[in-house]
Amino acid sequence: MGIPRLLKQLVALFVLLLVLFYVAMFGTMIYQSMRAPIVTMDDDDVQYVLDWVGQTDTPVQLLSSYHPPANWAGDFEKMFTLKIDRKIAESLVLRPDVVRGDQLPADLVSSVEFAMFFTQDIAWFPPGSELLSSEYYLWPIHTLAQFDALDSVHLLFISPDSELLFFVEAKM
Repeated sequence: MGIPRLLKQLVALFVLLLVLFYVAMFGTMIYQSMRAPIVTMDDDDVQYVLDWVGQTDTPVQLLSSYHPPANWAGDFEKMFTLKIDRKIAESLVLRPDVVRGDQLPADLVSSVEFAMFFTQDIAWFPPGSELLSSEYYLWPIHTLAQFDALDSVHLLFISPDSELLFFVEAKM
């Protein structure tokens, strides 16, 4: 008598966990589809970039942003543009890990091309041909490849002349 009852309880527990999983999954999907596809100054990535470039004390303007819902396959993208102080923009391009757009090694060119797949339909984001010119500098925050294919990138493009930072985070 005890074993059949235990099996029924285990099956009931499994069904309950399965139902809770689906409720959580659909709740997340509904939330993702209903939120606005924009980024605000309170966004963690915006604050991270500002801390990273040392622009926490001077005024910054968030000019444009785009952050659509993630899809069922896990693809993710977030882009934004910040207007920063000229002195900070000029100091950023002097960092040893920042590379001028027309002097990128092949692996960073492929990272830019990967990111451009996600940004190609965003009117305010510069096209790849501009980003790979002497007018822009790239700060590769993070790139991840799996089996010799890029899986995700976090890139920061700096335009010292226009005092703009373009951030793109993309995962496929």
